[in-house]
Amino acid sequence: MLARAAGYLWQQQGEDGGWHSPTHGIARAGAAWTPFVLHALLQVPGDVAPVPAGGVDQALAFLRARVDSAGALGRSGPVLEYPNYATAYALHVFVDAGAPADSALVRRMATYLAGEQFVEARGVTPDNPGYGGWGFGETNLAPGEFGHVDLSHTRRVLGALRAAGALDSATAGAAGAFLRILRKDTDDPRPQPPAGGRGTFDGGFYASPVTFGVNKGGVGDDGTFRPYATATADGLIGLLDTGHSVDSAPAQAALAWLREHPGWDFATGLPEDDPAQWQRVMRLYHIATRAEAYARTGETDWQAAALTVLAGLQRADGSFANPDGGANKEDDPVLGTALAIEALVRAVRN
Repeated sequence: MLARAAGYLWQQQGEDGGWHSPTHGIARAGAAWTPFVLHALLQVPGDVAPVPAGGVDQALAFLRARVDSAGALGRSGPVLEYPNYATAYALHVFVDAGAPADSALVRRMATYLAGEQFVEARGVTPDNPGYGGWGFGETNLAPGEFGHVDLSHTRRVLGALRAAGALDSATAGAAGAFLRILRKDTDDPRPQPPAGGRGTFDGGFYASPVTFGVNKGGVGDDGTFRPYATATADGLIGLLDTGHSVDSAPAQAALAWLREHPGWDFATGLPEDDPAQWQRVMRLYHIATRAEAYARTGETDWQAAALTVLAGLQRADGSFANPDGGANKEDDPVLGTALAIEALVRAVRN
């Protein structure tokens, strides 16, 4: 499965070295898809799927040409292509596969990403629920303003800064404050959105205390946002990247939540009667993120179940796509296959 998926993605590399969405216009220029796809492919062992001659070098050249003077990727075209996501994955791949001459570029990208955190330098004080998080990367925000802020962006930037050796204690500490509110830490004095009580702590995470619409679990009977599997897996990974050990109480509580809400077919913890059907929309994202969380924590006895679900999703040409995933862009076989590879490499390695 892994060999066929990797072979499919290498076949989709463009003549310019990048990967371009065949499905969604916002990702057609390639700044967003290229670093994510390359990050996935770099994890595939060479004896499983050989890398085409020049494939990595061409992809890195594509990315070098598109990082702007501030260190951001995805801001040079007429449409923003997920700048913080794209730059985080580009930072990963330059750390993993870049040339020695890319060291200045790595520092520039890391500086950009650290500067995107919502902290005092951006007019956000520690009493704000969004303090310490990262968002989409909008370019027109005034000091103290938030755009799209969520856990998914936050944990990916954290992971990239950590990989680059650029995650300092102040940045990690502020991010830890963001994670605390998303896990309903009972010792956190900040008001828990939406208004009305601290809520029930159960180890799980929701996605954002600022951008309410991204909380796919909705609001529970206690007046706070419900946790769900994708957010909890992202939160667990974020805890590890901010310095929590696997054995720490917050990490163990998140892992316990995932064990109590098992399943690989769909994202668990989401309302099945939701007209938007997010548990189906985020199917491949859920598989990739849960697999990463389990692999990072040394969880056992999950690989066969994950591989069984993935085997049923792979298409004849080796690709993966979620026909229900348009809202999360999982209907795009380039993105869908990269997500599947993120899960497959962890299942076969562990």
